[in-house]
Amino acid sequence: MIAALREDTTYAEIEDDELEGKDLDAIERYVRLHQMAVQTHALRSLEAALKIGQGLSAARKQLKHGEFRSWCEDRFQYKDRHCRNLMALWANRQRVADLLESDPDLSLRGALAAINDKLKEGRALAPGRTPLEVAPTLPWELDIRELDAADLPTEWDGSVDLVVTSWPYGVGEKREGYVDVPSFAEWQLLASEWAEALVRVLKPHGRVALVLPVSVRKGGPRPLAAWGNVVLNGAGLKYETTIEWPKGQGGQTANSVPRGSVDSPNALTIATGAEQILVYHRGDWNLGRPGEPSDLEHEDWLAWTNGMWTISGATDPLGYPCVFPEELALRLIKLLSFPGDTVADFHLGSGTTAKVAALLGRRFKGGDINPEAVKRARARASQVLVTPAGAKQARADLVAAP
Repeated sequence: MIAALREDTTYAEIEDDELEGKDLDAIERYVRLHQMAVQTHALRSLEAALKIGQGLSAARKQLKHGEFRSWCEDRFQYKDRHCRNLMALWANRQRVADLLESDPDLSLRGALAAINDKLKEGRALAPGRTPLEVAPTLPWELDIRELDAADLPTEWDGSVDLVVTSWPYGVGEKREGYVDVPSFAEWQLLASEWAEALVRVLKPHGRVALVLPVSVRKGGPRPLAAWGNVVLNGAGLKYETTIEWPKGQGGQTANSVPRGSVDSPNALTIATGAEQILVYHRGDWNLGRPGEPSDLEHEDWLAWTNGMWTISGATDPLGYPCVFPEELALRLIKLLSFPGDTVADFHLGSGTTAKVAALLGRRFKGGDINPEAVKRARARASQVLVTPAGAKQARADLVAAP
């Protein structure tokens, strides 16, 4: 079995030539065959589970998320999380082979536990350059905690008005203070979990602003923002609009960025420096709150409802990587929520969304899988709450920023 997994010949032939593009009835028969193997041949359960994951992965590409969940439950009595676990097993078959080399008696449960631990490790952020010894105490309006974006606290269900966030890019990038999701295949599985959890905590009229790059190239070119649309639609959210964020000078990319074959169309690379803000909502877009006081000035309303935003990128004063500018968070929060609403970010990083939400008089719920990031975010949010005068000055500085 290890050899088959490592060589990936038989498995690749099944995936490419027998399952990919097959009708769902054929895939169902394939899954049922190996489902029986799991039930009747305990010694081969891990191998059969891998093949079930292969079949489910092929079916997932043909069905929308809601349809896929129903298909799995109706045909095989599999709950959604069990399906995701089996697909993760298949996506990580090389890792399973490595585990089997060290433990030939590895069980299905043990393999899944090891894979989930590795995924969490990959999503975690390495400690930053300026660790904080003690996280500051925050008022109840700001709930920042260590969390997994795929498994949000149940007490938050139905409590969030607006999510402003950016997801990892799934390119396995490692920089000081940051470790990305190891691969795009794992990103696809995790993004579906993030979206489902996000929907669960939204209010009936809750909104989402997801910031993603138009394109990423590391590991092979992929339209990441387009995939974000697929994931959010699959989770049952409704599309409203896309805001283009060309970043600074019209989205121009630095000359130092590799462009492929020089002065030739042979193997050139087109570098796209722009990102997109995908705006979705859970229920009706109309919040049904006419006349409620807003902090959105007419000039800002006029400028920001033009969906082409030229805002320079940002760096974190403590050296934390992969941050988006406070101006971006400010526009999204003022444009898409009322004062007193609850804003959230479950990939909080350095804490930009939390800080701006506090400055704008919103409640906040969120956090990050990395405890060091949580400390940084809590410290950053607390800076605007030390004194009323300090908060007032910080708010004025933010609004006046170019």
